Amino acid sequence: NILDGVVHLDSVADGVTRGSLIYGNATPKWDERVIGAADTILASDGIDFSWTGSPSLSGILTVDTINEFTPGAGVTLEGLLIKDEYVEFDEITSPGTPTANKGRLYVRSFSNLAQLFYVDESGYDHLLAVPWENVDLGTDWPAAVATGTGSVAFAQARRINLSSGATASSTVFVRTPDVTGVSTGVDNNVVDWSQRVLINLKFSVRANTSTGVVRFTLGKGTGDGMGALNNRGIGIQIEQLSLKGHVHDGSSAATTAVLSTLTANQAYRLLIVSDGGGNVEWFLDGTSIGTSAAGPSAAGVAGDCVFQLDVANGGNSATQSALMHALQVAAW
Repeated sequence: NILDGVVHLDSVADGVTRGSLIYGNATPKWDERVIGAADTILASDGIDFSWTGSPSLSGILTVDTINEFTPGAGVTLEGLLIKDEYVEFDEITSPGTPTANKGRLYVRSFSNLAQLFYVDESGYDHLLAVPWENVDLGTDWPAAVATGTGSVAFAQARRINLSSGATASSTVFVRTPDVTGVSTGVDNNVVDWSQRVLINLKFSVRANTSTGVVRFTLGKGTGDGMGALNNRGIGIQIEQLSLKGHVHDGSSAATTAVLSTLTANQAYRLLIVSDGGGNVEWFLDGTSIGTSAAGPSAAGVAGDCVFQLDVANGGNSATQSALMHALQVAAW
């Protein structure tokens, strides 16, 4: 080797160590770079180079496998923690709409809980990983209770159709049986409102009158009849076409201001989320339209676990009607 026995003289530092690099410099002509610490690489800043454990690269890094450096710590990519057992997302507000033929998976705060969402190329958000259970809309719902010309039609695909008819002060309601098994860990006729409870309702309002009212609730008992909630529960109240939130915390009922003005004969997807701490949020076709802090937060009374839909024309000699197309519930 031609360097064997050569003495390194024109260097700023004496005593070249094992692994040192000799490189050109302006003054003096030659310089040396001592070997870096373990697990560092040589990087350039465009003027000089140095050892670093956190290189900044502009371009494409092509590798077959990325393994964690510290056992059990995982690998973090742009805030996304990847481990052998799971992938962990940071909450964001929205990932925006993806380009054609792509989708985006993300986590956002959803009624005070980090939830997993998928947004498709049209920009629509899909709530994932919810233990939905379908509530049958068939003829096993008990017979309707009606006054005046109120009526219900069950035997129609994808709908329960309630109508007050045109006789003034006519009403009609339908409800599920008194054992709905909404919550686990309690009796099957109790809704545990300290849990997170979600209702996914697809509905439409057909005929409507200026004094007409439609209510959909979870939390009534089989003997409660028409009207507002009288114990812990959540739901909606539609006055003609004005949609409001409706809740009861065990002490009193509360109805929000108008959350949305509906269009007659248009189907809507309504999501109601009770977070277990008294907070309730309403989403219409995927968009949050309002909240209330007056919701339930403790187990309800035994038997107050039925889903109920009721319609009244409010004394007007005209028809108010509503259709329920689909119903799901989840609680955990």
